[in-house]
Amino acid sequence: MGVLQEKNEAVLANADAEANAAADSKKKEYESIWKQLGDLGVKENNYTRETPDSLAHTRASVHSALSERTKRFQAELALQVRTPVE
Repeated sequence: MGVLQEKNEAVLANADAEANAAADSKKKEYESIWKQLGDLGVKENNYTRETPDSLAHTRASVHSALSERTKRFQAELALQVRTPVE
């Protein structure tokens, strides 16, 4: 099971890294746009309800979901390792 386990862990780690990189990129982008709006004197964006704070909360939720997925993967793996294959 070692090789399969390593491949699955690598796939999961890659997926997490890609999701985190994309989320971090979007965070930098919206922070930059919000700063530009602020420099123009805009205090409220009438085109969206989202704010840097609400988007940061969403980013934290993504991070939490990825962490939870990894924990569940590890728990399932531990269960399968303990359960003999018949």
